[in-house]
Amino acid sequence: MGFEELALLSVTAFMVGLSGALMPGTLFVAVIFHAAEKGWKVGPLIVLGHVVLEAALGIALVFGLNTLMSIQIVRTVIGLGGGVLLLWMGFGLLKNSRHAELPARANYNRSRRISSAPVLSGLVASSVNPYFYVWWATVGNVFTLKGFELAGLVGVATFLVSHWMSDLSWYTLVSWSVGQSRRYMTNRMYRMVLGTCGLFLLALGFFFIHGAIAGTI
Repeated sequence: MGFEELALLSVTAFMVGLSGALMPGTLFVAVIFHAAEKGWKVGPLIVLGHVVLEAALGIALVFGLNTLMSIQIVRTVIGLGGGVLLLWMGFGLLKNSRHAELPARANYNRSRRISSAPVLSGLVASSVNPYFYVWWATVGNVFTLKGFELAGLVGVATFLVSHWMSDLSWYTLVSWSVGQSRRYMTNRMYRMVLGTCGLFLLALGFFFIHGAIAGTI
């Protein structure tokens, strides 16, 4: 095991993870939704929920889940199921956006505690996104096994932590930006943001359902 190889794995994992994080998805929508209400601290909390699921998946891949994830019928079921859930979430967000209101500033300022809901949202947002499983069945699987070959569980941990740092960096920045703009945001603007996120989830849902039926997912 060479330190240079682990360092290269770490840098590569961070850059690949960042490229994935920059692509808007369900986690991005969750961060925007919660940050508009609770401020920048929800970004790291949502990533924590995401990390819990990824840690479990990374460990499972080491113990053979990659074989199951390579079966096309499994990927198709994931695509269909995830696509339907995304449609349901998108319609719900669109419906709520018609009458949504930002929390009163007084209530927001009095509350110093951040709800645990963002952690659960991070886990759920990741679990319903079919792209999440496809990524881990392909790119994530390769990196996990490479890390294991290099340094066993230390190599796997190096990949996972580096990957999580990219998520944490990006989504903390996103939640901070949304939290800062909150003081200038009106209910009308808030509803537009929620409506846009709802439409995005609908488009993503249709995309994954189409991919599952066509066998390209």
